[in-house]
Amino acid sequence: MPESRSKSAVHPEAFAERTLESEDGWAPEYDETPLVLVPDGVYQAMCFHSTSFWHRGFKRRVIQLNFKVVDGEFFGIRLARYYAGVEKVGRGSAYFREYVIADGGLVPRRRDRLSLLKFRKKVFHVRTRTVANTRNGSSYPSSLRYSVVDAILELVTTNEAIPSSGSIFLQPAHSALVTDASAGSRKTGVGAW
Repeated sequence: MPESRSKSAVHPEAFAERTLESEDGWAPEYDETPLVLVPDGVYQAMCFHSTSFWHRGFKRRVIQLNFKVVDGEFFGIRLARYYAGVEKVGRGSAYFREYVIADGGLVPRRRDRLSLLKFRKKVFHVRTRTVANTRNGSSYPSSLRYSVVDAILELVTTNEAIPSSGSIFLQPAHSALVTDASAGSRKTGVGAW
């Protein structure tokens, strides 16, 4: 009489069959460009590409700026800077602050579109940081940690003319302050709405 097999028991012949099936050459393939790790610090880097895309994991639009280090020991290393891709940005957002840096210190007017192209082909001082945790908080092994641009600190070189602060159309941020209580008043007709 043949032995009865329980469903929960592990049988060597069943294991051998599964092993043979997996040895047919199939295996998942690593489908990403390996990310690099540089020491945290400040580097000169040129933004050579900018894009936005829908991130399936975060379930939101993400803005990505791609930089290439242009000085020192890590010359040519590529790093990325990420922002949340929201429809409207405020003065406190990292994207707004860094856009103003990329635009030579000029503050955009309300409802201006803050184009990603403003960053391209410019050299900045950038600060890097090491990504040590996944988005759900678990820790990466040290061999999988990588670097990203944490902040754009300063515009070093641009291929655009930066208007002087004396321009009547592009005033520095502090000139937008209203100092006269009658300015914009309907009664005086100055700056009438």
